[in-house]
Formats: sequence, structure tokens, C-alpha cells
Amino acid sequence: MRSPLRLPVLAAALFAAAAGTGRAADDAALFSPAMLNLRTTLSNDLATARSATLAAGGEVLKAETARWENDLAERRRTRNIKGIAVADAALDALKAASAALEKKGTVEFPANLRRELAEDFARLKTRIDAAEREASTAIAAAEAKAVAAFRDAAQKAGVEVDADPATAKKRFDTWLTATPPAAGAAAPGPAGTVATPAPVEAVPASPEPPPEFFAQSRPGADWVTVGRWTAESTGPDVFEIAAFAGTGKKSGRKDNPIVGRATEWSYEGLRKLDPGDYAFRLRRIDKRDVVEIVEWPGPANEGRLTFRTKIVRMIPAPTGFELQCSTAKPVSVPVKTEPAGARVFVDGRAYLEGGREARTPCTLNLPAGTYSLRIALEGHQDLEAKEYVVAEGRAIGARLSPLKDMPGRTVKVDPLRIWADTGVTVNKGDRIRLSVDGEWGCGKQGELTGPAGYDPSQLKFSHYYMNPRNGPKQIDGAPYGALLVRIGTNKISHIGTLRGFIAGNAGPLLFDVNEEADPAWRRDNRGALQIKVIAGPAAP
Repeated sequence: MRSPLRLPVLAAALFAAAAGTGRAADDAALFSPAMLNLRTTLSNDLATARSATLAAGGEVLKAETARWENDLAERRRTRNIKGIAVADAALDALKAASAALEKKGTVEFPANLRRELAEDFARLKTRIDAAEREASTAIAAAEAKAVAAFRDAAQKAGVEVDADPATAKKRFDTWLTATPPAAGAAAPGPAGTVATPAPVEAVPASPEPPPEFFAQSRPGADWVTVGRWTAESTGPDVFEIAAFAGTGKKSGRKDNPIVGRATEWSYEGLRKLDPGDYAFRLRRIDKRDVVEIVEWPGPANEGRLTFRTKIVRMIPAPTGFELQCSTAKPVSVPVKTEPAGARVFVDGRAYLEGGREARTPCTLNLPAGTYSLRIALEGHQDLEAKEYVVAEGRAIGARLSPLKDMPGRTVKVDPLRIWADTGVTVNKGDRIRLSVDGEWGCGKQGELTGPAGYDPSQLKFSHYYMNPRNGPKQIDGAPYGALLVRIGTNKISHIGTLRGFIAGNAGPLLFDVNEEADPAWRRDNRGALQIKVIAGPAAP
């Protein structure tokens, strides 16, 4: 006798099977090559937006550090002993705050801050908090934009995502951190059919690879490998290794909450280094991604190398480098200038002393050899030597000439007008020196600013950046209201506070403000910059 057919049970079973098939189909669609590419893009976009909180506070600290470095140079020039001690303490506190921001994501000033600095640093903390609040608003906007992009792409792939923002965000977060199906897997089809694998899409071509030696603290010779760091990176993060720790292997992991995965890393020390002041460089390993240096090892930081991994094209991304140091015995070359406070560049790189850019008076510690040197001080002519021989017993002493005393051509750059012609024609390779005075204002509120433009990290200028139509710019990579330069009809470049550059092309030299080149936008602009241009061939 046949059993009676139980229709409700059969219907439930068919519904469950259909639901399972639907979920599998959704999974296949959400993890297609196109959706996985989108996932990597959105993960990196969110990582960039969230790192803006660090960048916002970091930019404020960077500007404050530059102010105190200039102040220290002036106090050294006037031999203000107490003032020098206060400026040194301020710079040490700013360095500690920058390190805390990199490692912990928060600004922390030393508890034993000098009494003279208490008021200054309280105001500084208020500025940093305001900048970070502004960055947090940008993060929320980036998250909403990412969820919307996911929802649109999912619907185009045939997957419905709830329109409710909270529900869509929950599904987006799950998709962002879920493990994709095994390669070649596809949604099951009806019984007796074979599922067709999704087509493989072409991966965009990789950018030009970095050079073999992609970072270097200062010139050196007789390089040896100290250690090797490798990782499977999930995105931007800060890491630290001890260069003076000796040989042996260490490994670890750092969670990335944005993508829900961890960066697995390992470091193998290959050579024991006695504590000291060495020149270091990083060598790329095979085709692995490279890193950005935060701080080089040295006696002041107990030999710690601090670096940052970058935004990745795929997760995980093989990343790594060899840490090398110079074993050549350095030669000491004292450098003094009048006035003091000049920066020193060796083979095109700013010379570092104690992890910071050296300012005269200082001492260069370099292996014997020939180098390109440049000494630069704001408002003064650079001193250059293309082939300076470093040898025992040598020293550098120089009096830097103020640009205002040098022959040149002065032009008024009016923000009401478009591209002021300086009347100076330059040749490719000429060194252009600038002396800039004055202020100008543009935009709807017209606040006065200098050649740096409106600082995006300052809350009072946020209206220019929250809505781009409030501050339409000629080039996006520079602040609104900043000083721009171009030679003839060639590419527009950001000058800002730079006071010198090498001409990349030949032609007439032109200046303008970073605002849309539309007279209608400029009718309310005011003020002007007076720019003295001194042009000539670069040093032989």
C-alpha cells in the first residue's frame, strides 16, 4: 500500500531546496571576478578614508614641527640658550606625539611637558581634535558611498539588496569579510545539469615596479644585508622591527578590521649590529609590494625601523624587503652657515640627523667619496656643489645671500587675473629661485592666505573641501588658493611654499592661483602676491 502524499512537507522541502539554490546563486554572483575586483577597490577606499584620521592629525603635527624647527634655528642664531632648550623640548614632544599617532592612532604628548609649552600644546590638541572630527565625517561619507556602490553592482549581477541602509550595510560588511567560494566553484543548477564556471576577467596591468633599492636613509658604501621582512598584507598598517636585535626569526600578525583579515608577517635577522649611527637602505624582494618609511633606525630610537604598508591591489598582497646597512666607516664633515638653520641635501635627499632633517650647524657623517650637495634656507640663494669630495679634515662654512639682495624680476600675481606672465623665459634645466611676499583671498568668503593656500586640515576652511563647488580648483592635488606655476603651455604644477625648482621645460614662466580659470569665479578675489624670480643655469 502506498504511503499518503504529504503535500505540506513536500512543499516545504521544495521551498528549502529552492532557497538553498537561490543563496548559492547569489554567492556565485557576489563573488564573481568583477565583484571581487570591486571588493578590493572598496576595501582600499575605506582603508584610505579611515587612514585620513591619522593623516589629519599628522598634517597638523607636521606643520607645527616645521614652525618649531624654524623657531629653533632663529634661537640658535641669537644664542638664546633657554629658548633653544624650550624649542628642543617642543620638537621632542612633537616627535613622540607623531610616533603615538602612527602606532596607536591617537595623539599623546609626554606627561613631563615643560611648563612654557603647556598653553601652546593645549591649543595644538584642540586643532588636532577638530581636524580628526572633520576626517570622521569624511569616513562616514566614504562608507555610505561604498555600500551604495556594492548595492548597485549586486543588483546588476541579479542579487537584490535591501534598500534599508542598516540592512544593506550589514550585508555589505558580511560580503567584505567573507571567504570567497573555491576557485572554479559555481552555483548548483537543476538536477542533471552541469554548472558553467564564471568567465575569468582580465586583471588591470600593474603599474611600473619600484626600483630595486626603493628607500635609503643617506649615502653609504660596502652594503650588507641585516635582515629580511616579508608579509601577506591586507592593507595599510604600521610595523616596527629592531635592527639591533641580532639574528633569529620572529613572526606575528596584525588584524585589519576593515577587511576582517590579518596581515601575517615574519622577520629574519641575518646579521648582528652593534648600536650605532648607520646608513640604511631597503631592497625590494622579487615582485613583492614595497613599504613607506616612517622612521629609520638609530641610537635615538634604540635601532627601531618603523614603516607603513601600502594600499593593496589584491588581498592578501605579498610584501617585503631586505634591510641593508653600510659598513663603510663614515667621515665627519661639520657644516656651518650664516645665517643658521639651513637644510642640507646630499645626492638630492634631505640629510637626516636623529630621525629629523638636519639644520645647520650640523655634521655630515658620510663614507669617503664624491657627492652632490645643496644647502638651502628660506629666502636665501641655495649653495650647491655638484661634486663635493668628502675626506678627513674637510669642513663647510658658507654665508648665504638673501634673495632680496640678488638681481631678478618682480611680478605682481593678481588672483583676479588668469596666469600672470613674469616676463622671464627659462631654459630646460634652469634653477628657478623665488622670494614671495603678500597675501591673497579667493572663494565665497575670501579669507586671506599666502602661497600655501587654504589648509584642508583646518576646520575654518573645511567649507572649501566638503563641497568642491565652494572651492573649484585648476588642479586637485593642491590646496584651494595655493600658488601654481607653468612654463609656456606645459603641465600646471603646485608651488605653494616651495622657493625653488628646476625647470622641466623651456618657455615663458607663468604664475596663478589654484582656482578655476573662470573670470566669473574670480570677480570677488582680492590681495596679491609679489614674487621675485631669479633664474639661471643650475650649478655645474
